[in-house]
Amino acid sequence: MSTVITLPTETWPTDHSFDPVTGEYRGSTPADLDSVSCQQLRALVFHEPAHSTRTAPPAAVNGSARVWGGSAWTQVADHRGETWYQGTQAVTISSLGDPADANLTAAPVVPEPAAVDAVAAAKAALQTKLDAITRLGASYSSMGQPVPADLIAEHAALVAEIRAAEAA
Repeated sequence: MSTVITLPTETWPTDHSFDPVTGEYRGSTPADLDSVSCQQLRALVFHEPAHSTRTAPPAAVNGSARVWGGSAWTQVADHRGETWYQGTQAVTISSLGDPADANLTAAPVVPEPAAVDAVAAAKAALQTKLDAITRLGASYSSMGQPVPADLIAEHAALVAEIRAAEAA
């Protein structure tokens, strides 16, 4: 003859399973009764499956995952599926943890444009102007016309200005 023992549900143990690699909480189920051991020992004996614990996980927190660390549960940042950036390159997060720990940023980091060298820009502008005046003077000469004196004076002034800028 067998005896049926009914336990209140609050005394029946619960197994809390976790991922064997990441330790992430996977779910909870009532513990399975080991009927053979129960009959032999005349006591309630429960199986404890691999990758589970009887320690209940903490309440879920938005943006975090519950992770079993071998002796306790912890809350770990969960940004999986989010896009973060390594410089300007987008990275889709696929694992638990804070992406900032891997030097990723929530927004792309665009490098500042190189500062424009004002002296070099001024020299380039002067050189462009000098080139245009030189071409204009050459066109007068190619047509057998004398180069106007004001064009010659402007050319000389630009050459002097460029030399002064280079000397500075």
